Amino acid sequence: MINRRTSTIGISAAALLLTTACSTLDTDTPDADDAAPAGLEALEIVPEQEGGYDRDDWPHWSATGNGCTSREQVLLDNEESGAVTSDDCGGKMTGEWVSWYDGETITDSSLVDMDHVVPLSEAAKSGGNDWDRDRREAFANDAENLIPSSRAENREKGDSDPAEWMPEDESVWCDYIDQWIEIKLKYDLAVDRAEHRALESQGSDC
Repeated sequence: MINRRTSTIGISAAALLLTTACSTLDTDTPDADDAAPAGLEALEIVPEQEGGYDRDDWPHWSATGNGCTSREQVLLDNEESGAVTSDDCGGKMTGEWVSWYDGETITDSSLVDMDHVVPLSEAAKSGGNDWDRDRREAFANDAENLIPSSRAENREKGDSDPAEWMPEDESVWCDYIDQWIEIKLKYDLAVDRAEHRALESQGSDC
């Protein structure tokens, strides 16, 4: 004969164990918000190629065909006041530029550093050493990879990748990571292991 009280207790205990197990499974399931940044898994993970970088092999600030250099064109495209035009190319510009990395406002174009989001030397170490001069020039002047920056932030960054440096302004981190990945994909550049981990970790909240 089955003891009804004992049977009820056993059923209740089993239900509690099942509920606890389900809760544990739910906790261990990756949240959609923690997913890797878009495009990251398409990047090949390869150790960096050391040596062989010479900035003179990467022609930059080339003419764009409208009387401006690539640097000047990015200054025009990112000027906030609307006071600068292509007629101002070839000389010092007075306008308003906001450094993406730290929010500093700069009014003298000669004090604006033009940063390659993916630095030239980083590109060289990630596959660019095998490019011809024309492709290196295209990369060095690509407006999608150029950002007006304060001197302090640009020089602090140097040729660092996201495993070594991120912008002072954390509100732009997601955009920075997205742009880094987009440029690497566009030019079929690899990432090293530490760089991949940093992009995955920093971008999981985006």
